[in-house]
Amino acid sequence: EAEMGRVEIDVLFASASAIMTPVCGKKKNTLSFRNGCASALHGNSKFLLQALINLIVNASRHTDAGVITVEATDAGDFVAFTVSDTGSGISAEDEPHIFVRGYSTGGGRGLGLAICKDTVNLHGGALELVSTGPTGTVFRFTVPKET
Repeated sequence: EAEMGRVEIDVLFASASAIMTPVCGKKKNTLSFRNGCASALHGNSKFLLQALINLIVNASRHTDAGVITVEATDAGDFVAFTVSDTGSGISAEDEPHIFVRGYSTGGGRGLGLAICKDTVNLHGGALELVSTGPTGTVFRFTVPKET
């Protein structure tokens, strides 16, 4: 069971930036955050931070000297987060398997996206691959707003 409470998006983004900017910099990637939502989230800040980190790590792993953007937008009763990159994309063969625990294309353990999906589901949201191709990938997930 996860303790749920008020999570400020700006605080979540500041933590993710502090952890991931040096990691992304090793591959000459630029990491940017945009908060377009005035609402707070209802969730577990540590779990949500881990989900963002996992998505950013994957984006950076497949991007060289590119841009990774994390954005929060209003989506009714939810906040929608997108993590987009200018990397190599996900192959059509791999796409159906990316959320399967243990499935990896880059030598990792294949846990990152599965953990993200479990975390978002725990919060009552949804995680999806929005688009992918030779010019980048976009993941989107939703988390309920604090009421």
